[in-house]
Amino acid sequence: MKKFPFVIFILQISFSALTLAGQGTIRQSADKLGKNIGVAVSNQFFRFSDDHQYKTLLKSEFNTVVAENVMKPVSIEPVRGQFLFDKPDSLIAFAAANGMKVRGHCLVWHKQIPRWMNNDQLSSGELFAILKEYITTVVTHFKGRIFAWDVVNEAIDEKEADSFRKSAWMKVLGPSFIDSAFVWAHRADPTALLIYNDYGAEDIGAKSNAVFTLVKAMKARNIPISGVGLQCHFQLGKTNFDGMKQNMERIARLGLQTQITELDISLPSDQLTNENYEKQAREYEQVMSLFLKDNNCTAFMLWGLTDKFSWIPGFSLNKRGSALVFSEDYSRKPAYNSVFNLLNKSVRNK
Repeated sequence: MKKFPFVIFILQISFSALTLAGQGTIRQSADKLGKNIGVAVSNQFFRFSDDHQYKTLLKSEFNTVVAENVMKPVSIEPVRGQFLFDKPDSLIAFAAANGMKVRGHCLVWHKQIPRWMNNDQLSSGELFAILKEYITTVVTHFKGRIFAWDVVNEAIDEKEADSFRKSAWMKVLGPSFIDSAFVWAHRADPTALLIYNDYGAEDIGAKSNAVFTLVKAMKARNIPISGVGLQCHFQLGKTNFDGMKQNMERIARLGLQTQITELDISLPSDQLTNENYEKQAREYEQVMSLFLKDNNCTAFMLWGLTDKFSWIPGFSLNKRGSALVFSEDYSRKPAYNSVFNLLNKSVRNK
């Protein structure tokens, strides 16, 4: 368990007291504003009892959930023709019981897909049939219960000459697999928002330009794409928020929504100082401010509920961490305070 500096500890105690006095939660403000604000649910969710602190906090603080892993292809169809829906169904049942919306993540990716599907030696006809069957089966199963799908995830690699990641999908099928995935998803559930999702494309730059070119062309071809997901895996002090605003605005001009899909703001593990937690809080506030000011941005999702289960330490070999708004012991961090206070201000000004 990480120990916060004494000043932050006092702030957290004071904030908790205010909440107990009736100051509310993130969810209460989000509901009043009609905003989708939520978190990715870790695999631990499925091991906890209904009264566990994790689930209690989840339903009291947020109105939207997304599965961090259990709705990815390797989890849903590990063996061809054998679809495993038990865990996603239980998450959706939890959401329905608690008046929460669900995002679907993700239908097509180059990672976390079963070996039999991730095969660039298959013929184009067979791989197209596999992809069509998977998308149609999965989206049909969840029809009417998922408000937005990440249809294609991380298909852009700006370092490639054509800007497309050389996944098995791209090698065998070419870029047409992207259009097809959206068409099949739309046929299976015409009511769901369909999102292209990627990282490192939040502000103006080579990758966001490539994403913009992709989705603009899709719109021109009348492909049923609803918006662009901005993952927002940020490192403290390295985000161009003005550029992010400009990027969101140009996507809006295409007639597409944006969604903040996987937000975390990590700190160097050897610099977990009071000053950096306050800086982190201000950056969370900047992202929330962009979201609240842009009616075209239709979801604000944190990539995890608590630092205890964040993917950041493992991915970074413990060089980075403390990226979320709840600490490892589920206490509220300054980042929580900044988001909560800005939402409350928005409610008062509504």
